Amino acid sequence: MIPTKQFRLLSVASLLLLAVMALNVKPQGPAKGYHPDPNATRLATPVPAAQTDLQPMWAVNGMIRWRKDYGVVPVGPRLTESMNNRCISFYVAALDPRTNQPLRGDHSQVWKGEDYQDHYGRPYYVCRYALKLPANRQVRVIASMGSDGLLPATDPNPLFLTKHWIGGARDAAPPAGSMRTFTGSRYVTLDQKNPRATVDFELIYAAPRSDNPR
Repeated sequence: MIPTKQFRLLSVASLLLLAVMALNVKPQGPAKGYHPDPNATRLATPVPAAQTDLQPMWAVNGMIRWRKDYGVVPVGPRLTESMNNRCISFYVAALDPRTNQPLRGDHSQVWKGEDYQDHYGRPYYVCRYALKLPANRQVRVIASMGSDGLLPATDPNPLFLTKHWIGGARDAAPPAGSMRTFTGSRYVTLDQKNPRATVDFELIYAAPRSDNPR
């Protein structure tokens, strides 16, 4: 037999032998005489993190958006730093249309930030919220900044209304005679037929108004 052919036959035989041995291998069980400790701490089975419900029942939800060239609220002794949570200055609240008074305990801090582009390609900051509302009762849903303890009046702090914000355009402040305000306020009634509602707001520069937040 030619040596090369003999080498090939030996190689094929070796591979066949390894394949047979692999088929006969059985999983190794616990050692003889082994007994698990009944008091041992069991490892917890990982549970997938629950997805946040952005549209819960009996709630109004939506976003507050503003153009990135408007900047973000500054903090620090010299107002030169940015908050880690750029949404923390905003909140959404419900007002009783008959009295214009807020529904106490039903204010929602805006809690989630992301980025967004409109259909013109302009970049925006976006904050998401969800606000529980009473059923079968008409309310006016508004967005604002600062302290909600002053409702129905807005927080007069110039930092929110007229002061320069950081991280945006060089002139990231409302022009003379204007202030920051919100568009998008709506009247909402939740009932069995419509247990959810969506209300979106946009922060803009506008002339001051004599009535309540929009």
